[in-house]
Amino acid sequence: METELITSQLTAGYATAALIQWLKGKPWFPFCNDDTAALNRATSMVMSVVAAIGLHLTFDSTAGVLTVTGLTLTNMLHAAWASVQQYAITQAAYKGIIKS
Repeated sequence: METELITSQLTAGYATAALIQWLKGKPWFPFCNDDTAALNRATSMVMSVVAAIGLHLTFDSTAGVLTVTGLTLTNMLHAAWASVQQYAITQAAYKGIIKS
């Protein structure tokens, strides 16, 4: 695995965990707090998918057409595996760096 990819994954994992931790302290975001562990994990999973997915979007404003490319079975399986990896990195960043 390339060094840049590892660095990107670790950075995204830490940033996701730090963002969730920051949201826990905000009164205007009551959905995420220290008492909502399942919701916190679900939020982390969604953010991991966003960080790992490899879709490309193109919007033609004149025609009003949104084109999504990269929706092959291979890419979707790869995105699923990358999401699992990113979630593991996010959890490790939270438990190893933020929580301790």
